[in-house]
Formats: sequence, C-alpha cells, structure tokens
Amino acid sequence: MRLTQAFTPLSSSVDWCEPNYQVTNYIVEFVNTITNIPLVVFPVVQFCYYLQYARYCQQNLRYLLITLQLVGIGSAYYHATLSFAGQLIDECGILWSLSWLSAGYWPHHLFPFGIKSRSHFTLCYIFVTFCCTVLSISKPECNQFFLIVFGAPFVITIIADHFVYRTPTKMYTKCFPAFMLGFLVAFIIWGLDKSFCPLWRALYIPYLHGVWHILSAYATAYGIVLCIHEDLTRYGFASENVRIRYFPDRWKILGIPCADFKP
Repeated sequence: MRLTQAFTPLSSSVDWCEPNYQVTNYIVEFVNTITNIPLVVFPVVQFCYYLQYARYCQQNLRYLLITLQLVGIGSAYYHATLSFAGQLIDECGILWSLSWLSAGYWPHHLFPFGIKSRSHFTLCYIFVTFCCTVLSISKPECNQFFLIVFGAPFVITIIADHFVYRTPTKMYTKCFPAFMLGFLVAFIIWGLDKSFCPLWRALYIPYLHGVWHILSAYATAYGIVLCIHEDLTRYGFASENVRIRYFPDRWKILGIPCADFKP
C-alpha cells in the first residue's frame, strides 16, 4: 500500500461494530473516537503527579506514560478515520507500551533466560519491540499475535509473583485486583463486540468497543499506580506512606487513580 493510501479513510482492514458515519460525516466511528478521551487524559494527569517523585522512579515509567498518551491519540485518530495508518499507530503504540511496562516491571527474581540485569532486560525488550514494529508495517496481520506474545507472559509472571512471592501491601491489595479484573472484563467486552456484532446491532447497542476503551483506561491507570508504588518502595519509602488518591477528589472511585506519598 502506498503511503498516501495508508491515510485514506476506511483503508484499514478492520471495521468495528459501530456503524460508520452515523453521527457526522467527518468522523467514521464517533463513539469509538470520543471514548478515547480517558485514554489521553488519564496518562496526562498521572504524568503531572509523577513529576513530583520522578527522581525516585525508573526511566521506563516516564517512557510508558508518554507512550500511553500517544496510544490514546493514535486510537482516537484510528477510529475517526479507520485508516491503515491509524491502525498501525494504534497497535504499535500498544506494543511499545507493553514493552516499557514489561521491561520496567517484570519481577527481577523471575527474569527469563538467565538475565540478571534490568538494563540488559530492557535492551532485549527494546530490540525485540523494534523488530516487531518493522514487521507489523509490512505484515499488519501479525500485530494481534505480537500483542499476545508481549502481554500474556508478563501477565502470567505478575500473577505468579503476586500469589507466590509477594507480601501484598494495603495499596497493592486494592489496586492489583482493579488492574487485573478491569482488563479481564475489558477484554471480554472487546471479544463480544468483535464476535457478535450482528447481535449488538440488532439490539441497537453496537458500542461495546467504546466500553473497552473506558475500562482499559481505568485498568491501565491502576497499573500505573502499582508501578509507582513499586518504584517508591524499592527506593526506600515505607509502603504505608504511599497511598492512592483520585483526581478530582470529589469523584472518589470514579476519578483518575493516582499515586501520592509522604516523603
């Protein structure tokens, strides 16, 4: 496909359940586009909180938060146009987010292949992610396979670490189920939307993919809180001094989960 054709609306091979151009002639999937707002806003707010304790956290977290913002923007562009270029931006952004997350927060005592150093582990992940990114441009049908290969081992590892090796803190006990269950429900809804589209259209609710966006934004936000908690406690802060707060405060659990701490 030529570069100019890649940006043409509806040039993507994937068309989601929401009817195209239903609300406006300028946006292909209106609901799937606007439900990306949390995917953009949540990482921005968390990045602002992160700056106050950035010196205590590893660089992978900074790159992860920046990449997540690009994922939200790329996903919004993708659903607004359903272009091939938008699909690549969306999927490659998710791939790099998984890379920074896995490289930075894979439990050190469970590194595979005899790797001992996190810096070496990160370099390996960056190299593999770069190769997958190049392949995804030439063979985009491989993208979902790459995402599973990147995501599944990390999820299995952190579950094993949680139940076998870790002594959970109060905040970890609260955020870890929200992170895991949030993504579990989100993936179920994603699969239902993709597999039973005629049913949802017959029921006039072809917007489950938008629900996936919102749930995955919340689940990811809880995951970021866990990452910050991990870095701060690793640096030496007492776990009881690291707590979760919501922005804005008056929204309580419906707000954006953020990590806060007392020095």
